[in-house]
Amino acid sequence: MLRQQKANFPYKFPQCTELVYTMIREILDSSNISQSRLSNPPPCFPPPTRERKVTVAGRSHSNKLQRILEEYHQILPTVMSFASRVFAITGGASGMGLAVAKLLSKQGAAAVCIGDLNKKNFESAIKEIRAENPDTAVDMSALDVSKSAAVEEWISSIVHKYGRLDGAANVAGVPQVARQSSEAGPTLLDESDDMWRLHMGVNLDGVFYCTRSQVRAMTALRHKGDKTERSIVNVSSMAALSNGPSCLSYGVAKTAVVSLGARIAKDVAPFGIRLNTVLPGATNSPMLSQFFPGDAKSIVATLGYDVLEPEDIARTIVYLLSDESKKISGVSLPVGSGH
Repeated sequence: MLRQQKANFPYKFPQCTELVYTMIREILDSSNISQSRLSNPPPCFPPPTRERKVTVAGRSHSNKLQRILEEYHQILPTVMSFASRVFAITGGASGMGLAVAKLLSKQGAAAVCIGDLNKKNFESAIKEIRAENPDTAVDMSALDVSKSAAVEEWISSIVHKYGRLDGAANVAGVPQVARQSSEAGPTLLDESDDMWRLHMGVNLDGVFYCTRSQVRAMTALRHKGDKTERSIVNVSSMAALSNGPSCLSYGVAKTAVVSLGARIAKDVAPFGIRLNTVLPGATNSPMLSQFFPGDAKSIVATLGYDVLEPEDIARTIVYLLSDESKKISGVSLPVGSGH
């Protein structure tokens, strides 16, 4: 199996991690495969340090290679699937969106392009993303997803700069304080016109505008001859499944995101685009305390829910953006308890 994998190996790819590059060099050093394609490695990948040789599957390899051969099939496909790829992420300056950007960077993405209204986190977000992989380009743009023209300009700028758009995660959203009906009256009466417009504008219109603009860019690239398979992941919420009175405006908008995703997935499938929707449960992000003022984690626990970490959601989103999920589209996937 390893010999067959070597024969088809795309030896030179831009965003390979040092670990995988070292593995390739070690394999080539102990075989008769030509090293000409790796004669000029990127400067960030110096020649590997020689270690004591050991025998693995009848061949002589370094003990570093022995350690990583067991993870070969898990590490390499994931890294390769994101090599040279460019991603757009809304709400990527904090919370789940930032976790997605960091994981894509760690997995070797060529560029992560973040659109977020919260500019104060840009500098720290860039540092965190680059700490995962200094070779990943990081673009930060101030973006109000509820403004259609701004979204179009943002996506166009990504394609203009990088010449491609391979995937997108539409994570941006606004929270709503969770309330229950009481003797004073139903929660419906607490919903102001401004609150309704805010949630429809950001949590629903924003996802629609971003998805439409991303699909427009992706289909244009396909019409130009780029047949790359692409993926979009929209973020809804477990609130879409509860059908309760709490967070009414928020819940209605997030429910609509689920329906929107299922319909668009069928529409874009013939154009090599997959679209899936992720429904996170209560997540330990900056917005959690805005849903549950006070001791948010304790409140969530009393409701019988687990509190997820942003990385839990990021792993799901990145999986759906990867080639590992290339046969999955039109899915609404709850993550966490409470559904």
